[in-house]
Amino acid sequence: MIFNDDGTGQLIALKPPVRETDLHVMVDKVAGTGVTTLSIALHDGHTVWHESRVATHIADIPGPFASPSQFRRVAVCRSMREQGIDPMRIFVNRAVEQGLKLFPSLRMNDAHGGARQSAFWRANQDLLLDGLKYDYAKAGTREFRLTQIEEVCRAYDVDGFELDFMRVPHFFQGPKAESHFMTEFVRDVRRMMDEIGGSREKHLDLMVILPRTITECVEIGLDVRAWIDEGLINVVVAKNFIYFEQNLPVREWATLVKNTPVT
Repeated sequence: MIFNDDGTGQLIALKPPVRETDLHVMVDKVAGTGVTTLSIALHDGHTVWHESRVATHIADIPGPFASPSQFRRVAVCRSMREQGIDPMRIFVNRAVEQGLKLFPSLRMNDAHGGARQSAFWRANQDLLLDGLKYDYAKAGTREFRLTQIEEVCRAYDVDGFELDFMRVPHFFQGPKAESHFMTEFVRDVRRMMDEIGGSREKHLDLMVILPRTITECVEIGLDVRAWIDEGLINVVVAKNFIYFEQNLPVREWATLVKNTPVT
């Protein structure tokens, strides 16, 4: 069983000064519940709560703030940084203690307003599809995302990585004609994860969150059949945009992954 946590709710529940043990709840809340894998979002993918060479740290967001919750997130992240607390390292270590696998999760094209606080977004308006989302047909977008994923996989002893294509499922101007760009990107991610995993003598799983049907994936430029045929991914999670749906067409997915190592 996989539990995906966007992390934001936990952050705004904390009060500075933050203690390392305060962060244990992110992992402990699923321990002993039947959950085997915890995926934790790296915030919105534009601004993040771990140290990054390419993405803006939440602690570096200047005021004025858009909401009380944003003010709290910034205050919590500044408190952690001032004390030298690395939340991702705490999550990884705590997951090991609780017998859980941990996957950082990256929102591939989040459309919340957090993009406007991103230094990369401000400096690369030519990469945008619209006001907030990036165009994955452009090499600069793919390089930016690959660097984000690689720095996390190299810095932390994670069990894998999750690409969340549902936040938000819009990646190209002409999706079907440009799907090869995303397939090449997923190849690059797989290649990089294999290299890092090989150096640690462990396999790093690549998990993807996708639209609810295979047809919907194709329509937005995600050639999931090719990813499976090439052995690029290990776990597929089909879902509604945000809400839990009990009537997902799981049979077509079961047929697609039958006789493959993909789950």
